[in-house]
Amino acid sequence: YTLLVAVLLSAQCTDERVNKITPLLFKMADNPRDMVKMSVEEIREIIKPCGLSPMKSKGIYGLSKILLEKYNGQVPNTFE
Repeated sequence: YTLLVAVLLSAQCTDERVNKITPLLFKMADNPRDMVKMSVEEIREIIKPCGLSPMKSKGIYGLSKILLEKYNGQVPNTFE
């Protein structure tokens, strides 16, 4: 899950910056259940230095919600 979120954050952002931001985000929520407890706005404030934070925060929240609802909080092992 954390790798998936880090990849999402990496769009239009340097690896160095992603590596600085992810510990802050994952301290608050390193799994889908904790992530959906946060608001999109809270996520956006943390990831703002990565750029494109309005869409990325919605994406992280939405992804986490889908994982909980459809996959019991786990990232599927297959594309199917």
